[in-house]
Amino acid sequence: VIATCRNPGQAPALQELIKELNLEPPIALDVSNDEGIQSVFTQVKEKYKSIEVLEMDKVLSVNVSSVGMLTQSFLPIIRGSDGSPGKVIYISSLLGSIQLNTPKETNFYMSTSYRCSKAALNQLVKCFSLVQDQENMVHHLAVHPGHVQTDMGGSRGRKAPLQVEDVTPKIASLVDYLNQETNGQFVDYESKILPY
Repeated sequence: VIATCRNPGQAPALQELIKELNLEPPIALDVSNDEGIQSVFTQVKEKYKSIEVLEMDKVLSVNVSSVGMLTQSFLPIIRGSDGSPGKVIYISSLLGSIQLNTPKETNFYMSTSYRCSKAALNQLVKCFSLVQDQENMVHHLAVHPGHVQTDMGGSRGRKAPLQVEDVTPKIASLVDYLNQETNGQFVDYESKILPY
């Protein structure tokens, strides 16, 4: 992790985080200055030679690969208590919507790794929903829970408008919504269909 800001000496919160995580000292950078950007690039290149991008791999592993492996492992035993088709609900995010990722949306270009992982999760849900047979009848649904106050959901100093305890029962109630017709959909916690 290489942190930058205009004036590291006047960024006590950043300095504290750097110390807490035992990271390299932050580098002064004004991103509106092309020469400054080039200078920081040169410093980083000389010191590190290359930057390894591991964040995307980690996020994809957690949000897609592990979910896929877990689902595939349990598919043979997922059934309703009366022998009806089983149901799996996946927690996705509106940030995974490719159709809604436009320059018109404020900050929709942010969180690239997370967005890519949720788009991949939505594709995984769609693929699982299409691969069904008589022995393995399970319905799958991707759900955007809304902006929920969690360790992640209240980031950047903003308080998320929804609380976990308010959204959880609504997501659980989607089990009744999920059937052959809704199999493979991407919806919000109130069952409004969202664009992939």
